[in-house]
Amino acid sequence: MERNEVTIVSCLRPEKDGESYRITFSNGEALSFTEEEVLEHGLYREGEPCRGYEEICTVVLAKRMMASAASYVLFSTKTEAQVRRRLAEKFPVSEIGEGWARFTAAALEETIRRLKELGYLDDAAYCEKFIASVFRSKPVSRAYLTNELVYQKGVAREVAESALDAAYAEPGAPSDDENAYRLLYKKTRGHLSDDSRQLAGLYRFLAAKGFSAASAEYAMRKIKEEGEDSNEGLL
Repeated sequence: MERNEVTIVSCLRPEKDGESYRITFSNGEALSFTEEEVLEHGLYREGEPCRGYEEICTVVLAKRMMASAASYVLFSTKTEAQVRRRLAEKFPVSEIGEGWARFTAAALEETIRRLKELGYLDDAAYCEKFIASVFRSKPVSRAYLTNELVYQKGVAREVAESALDAAYAEPGAPSDDENAYRLLYKKTRGHLSDDSRQLAGLYRFLAAKGFSAASAEYAMRKIKEEGEDSNEGLL
């Protein structure tokens, strides 16, 4: 036996069907495995070397993570950051045991790699769908979309910015000026007050939505001009 080789000291079978096996190794670690995992990796062979011990543990944990992630990503698109957070919540040390803790990082990376390989994780594609969906549903600023993608969804800024550049370059894509106008028109019903405090409040409203001062000014001016045109038509 090699100096650092890990052997299987004992394989404690469960008292009831469906419960976990408890495998103790010569390095002092004792880990729980399902019957399927025990049979697949030959962990029932007491006294024999457990060749590739760390690899086996990483593969086992990665498969568990993959099974957990599958239901999460199968019916709705998720970002890599969302999946990472989900798996961190599902596989805390307090639940899986301290013995598994040192394998979680490698298992997580393997799970992410596999999900990308299978096409379940693609942040660029996620951004494209998300932006298109928002464009169809409501008038928002580019800053709002950036904030949602980067800080809420966890997408890398360069990925988000690239997707936004492409989306805003599409024919018919709304500009921030147009969206500021649409949002302000909806809020004011096309009528602006002459009260300076109310106007200042509308500027703050648009700024809070991520619109620049220039876009806010455009929206104000357009609604004011439309109101003046309407008044002239009544004369």
